Amino acid sequence: NHDSKLSACLTSFSSGTGLAGVFGFLWKFFFNDWLGISLPNTLRLATALAFAYGGVYWFQLRAEHQYGLFQTDTRIGITEEQQTMESNGEADLAKEDSPSTVQHDDDTLLLQSEQEHDDGIHDSIVTQDRINWSGWERFVRVVLLYPYMIPLFVVYAAEYALQAGVWTAIGFPVSNVESRDKFFEYSNWMYQAGVFFSRSSGTCFTCPMFVLWLMPCLQCLNVVFFYIMASSAQTNFLHSVEWLLPVCFFVGLLGGAVYVHGYKRICIDFPIIAEREFALASASVAESLGVVMADVSGLFLQACLYKINNIDGAVVPCSLLTN
Repeated sequence: NHDSKLSACLTSFSSGTGLAGVFGFLWKFFFNDWLGISLPNTLRLATALAFAYGGVYWFQLRAEHQYGLFQTDTRIGITEEQQTMESNGEADLAKEDSPSTVQHDDDTLLLQSEQEHDDGIHDSIVTQDRINWSGWERFVRVVLLYPYMIPLFVVYAAEYALQAGVWTAIGFPVSNVESRDKFFEYSNWMYQAGVFFSRSSGTCFTCPMFVLWLMPCLQCLNVVFFYIMASSAQTNFLHSVEWLLPVCFFVGLLGGAVYVHGYKRICIDFPIIAEREFALASASVAESLGVVMADVSGLFLQACLYKINNIDGAVVPCSLLTN
C-alpha cells in the first residue's frame, strides 16, 4: 500500500545518508591510511563522486521520470488526499479549481493525457494550500511541530557535542596527540555504523511518540557518561577502548533512530501532502539548529576537559573550572 511505499522511500533515503558516513571514513582509510595518498589528494579524488551522482540523475532517475515509472505512487497519494478532503466537504471545490493538465519544463515529465487529470488535481491542491497559508498560520504550524522538532534538536545537539568536544579529549593515554586522534577516528567509525543500522530500521517498526522523546534523553546521558570518562581518565576503570567504543555505537543508534522514525511519524501523522511536505521541511531545521548548538557547546566541553587533563590547544577558555 501507499504507507509501506512511503516508508520504504524514507528509509532508503535515511539508510543511504547513514551509509554515506561509513563510506566517507572508509574512503579516507583506503586512500589516505592504506595507500598513503595525502589527505588533500584524497579529498580531490572524492570529487569524482559528484560526477557519479550526476550520472545517476541523468541516466537513471531522469529516464524513470520520462517513462512515468512514478505515476502510480502519485495517484495513490492523491486518493488518500481526496478522501481526507471529501470528509471535510472540500473535494468538489478542489476539482473545480484544478487545471486539467500540468505542464513542466523539458527536464520533467509532461502530464497531458485525460487519464492524468487527477495528477493536476493533486498539484493544484498542494500549491493552493501553501499559498493560502498566512505568515501567522505558518508560524503556528511550525510551533505545533514541537513533538518532532525537540527530539531532533536535542539528539543532534547531544551527539555532535560528543563528536566536536568530548571525544576529542579521550585517548589512551589522553596526553598523547596520536592516541586522541586514533580514538576520535575509531569512535566516529562506531558512531557512523550505529547511524547506518538504525536509519535502516524505518520499514521494520514505528516508534511510539514516548520512545521518540526517550531516545534524546538517553543521548544526553551519553554526554554525561563520556564527560565523566574523559575527566577521570586516570582513575576510572571504565576508561578503556573495550568499554567506550560500544557506547559510541549506541550513540549512533540513538541518533539514527530519532532521525528516521521522527520523519516517519511526520509522514504518518500528516496524511495531506501539502501539510506533510511543510512539516518535513520545517522539522529539518531543528537538525541544523542542534548542530549549531553542538558546535558552540563542544568548544567549551573540549576546553574544560583539556584543562582537567592538562592538555594545551583549547580554542576557548574554560570559565567553569578554577584552579
